[in-house]
Amino acid sequence: MMAALPNLQFVVAKIDRGVDKLLGGQEIILDEIRKLQKLGERLAVSAQIKPQDAFTQYSGATEANIRQAIAQFKNLPNHLDFPQAALHAGSLFSALGDSNAAERFFIDIYNRTQKPKYQAIACFNLFLLYVQRGPAFYDKALKSLTEAIRLNRPAHVLHNVDRYPIHRLLGAGGMGCVFLCHDTLEEERLQKQQFVVVKCLWENQPGEPKPIFAEALSMARIAGDSVPKPLDYGFADPTQQQRAYFVFEVKVFASLQL
Repeated sequence: MMAALPNLQFVVAKIDRGVDKLLGGQEIILDEIRKLQKLGERLAVSAQIKPQDAFTQYSGATEANIRQAIAQFKNLPNHLDFPQAALHAGSLFSALGDSNAAERFFIDIYNRTQKPKYQAIACFNLFLLYVQRGPAFYDKALKSLTEAIRLNRPAHVLHNVDRYPIHRLLGAGGMGCVFLCHDTLEEERLQKQQFVVVKCLWENQPGEPKPIFAEALSMARIAGDSVPKPLDYGFADPTQQQRAYFVFEVKVFASLQL
């Protein structure tokens, strides 16, 4: 038994070296993740894309730092096992205007991670990327938004989709997006299709609801043949009063190609 002791000590020493190597590698991974996330925080780029990110301009040195940080993160083994950091990397690519690289990151995250929260953010980011590309990508944008809502409804729904389920994405801009939606209550009452236009704001606007919905209130006073009548307004999250939306009647059916 004593003769076997040196061999046992050798095995234990080998295990210790393996554990030290593993812990050292883990620390390197965590360090690269922290660097990437700190860079995102410094540049006000979060894991979820913000529409205004597309209008940000970076200096050559800052862009080089961003690309270096992303490259170092991508070189990590199994980097997609860290979805929060991967989402930051995709958002940074988007902020640089590299939509294709950002799209690949978000699709890979959606397919790789098993966590609905991160899958939902990836889908919502894809929605915003496709919206930025224009009308030819609106169908893909709507599919991505629908999946984000399915995965994490409270975080990503933009209006009351139970009352006004989305039929089509009509347009988007710096302030928000516009959908053609069904009005389920009116359809039940009239027993035929009834459409409304729903305008959703990207950003949360602090303050009392009345100033936020001033547009709808003012349009109600001048509504007529050429000005759509506001029908409803509210918040997608009424408890926190976040993500305001407006509902208007549809005035020109022919141009909407229903």
